[in-house]
Amino acid sequence: MKLEFEDCILNTASRQLSRGGSIVPMEPKMYLLLEVLIQRRPAVVSNMELDEILWPKAYVERSSLTRLVSELRTVLGDSARDSRVIRTVYKTGYSFAAEVAESGAKRL
Repeated sequence: MKLEFEDCILNTASRQLSRGGSIVPMEPKMYLLLEVLIQRRPAVVSNMELDEILWPKAYVERSSLTRLVSELRTVLGDSARDSRVIRTVYKTGYSFAAEVAESGAKRL
């Protein structure tokens, strides 16, 4: 399935993200974070739940998730200030804020 948002296309079958027509390399945890946020949109996914999904059975500093979200925003052309794609819910978690459409389908 291909999901379009902003100037990005996420191909879930090939697990690839393209932005502006070019493939963007993504580490596995970054891809998983994006996939989870899109699947759960527009709901907020808590920091604790994201930690459990991304780093199961491991303790990580809060800064690990913050860093990963920041890197994902950069890849998507988003920023914490604008939050067009990933919205921060202070001390709670994150949600996917952009409109998403399946390729060739009407925007959801």
